[in-house]
Amino acid sequence: MKEQLALLGAVVLLVSSLAPQVVAVQGESPYPIPEQVLAGAREYVISKVGETFFDSYMTWSPELSCFRPLRDPRNASRGNLPDWVRYPRYVIIYWLRIPEKPFVDEIVVVNVKEDGGWFQDTAHDEGLPDCVSRPEECEFPIDREAAIEIAQAAGLRRGDGPWEADFRWYGRDYNTYAWEVRNELGEWRGELVLVDANDGAVIDMGEWSVTVWGAPPIAP
Repeated sequence: MKEQLALLGAVVLLVSSLAPQVVAVQGESPYPIPEQVLAGAREYVISKVGETFFDSYMTWSPELSCFRPLRDPRNASRGNLPDWVRYPRYVIIYWLRIPEKPFVDEIVVVNVKEDGGWFQDTAHDEGLPDCVSRPEECEFPIDREAAIEIAQAAGLRRGDGPWEADFRWYGRDYNTYAWEVRNELGEWRGELVLVDANDGAVIDMGEWSVTVWGAPPIAP
């Protein structure tokens, strides 16, 4: 389990088996997003987080939301693709921000049908915890300092520099928010631990390294 950084000219590409798949997309639609689409997105988000959580901590971002046309008509007949990839869709972006917990400052992505309906594939949203079914998934009691302590107790060694810790959504494998705590054990390499931001469980451990294309490999 490694993170690799590829540097080619002025382009830097970060590939991580642990990295979340949330992407902020700039608006592409030349016209306003229909009300039924916004209403459908809002209804879906509230079905996951509840109305109180939505009203308190989530804000729609019109600047980042957009319409995504079907770029390849052949996708509609490709049953191996998620349903939200096979049809035109609106990408509705929300900010999730909890003032009393400033480390919670994340983008939530919801794909919605043109008529405001919901897609069936569970991966049509990113960064959206299920607070209704599992309220404990939306409390985030583990802050940065606590995550670092938990990672150390799990065996993460003290590195050559300061600790790195990032609060992120890990939907692909874990469907939760977690802290990625990293050390540095030499130039361009180290170890990392994923700590669940809600219950403090260690949900994964691994190594990271950086590789520059055209450069010799890093010695272990």
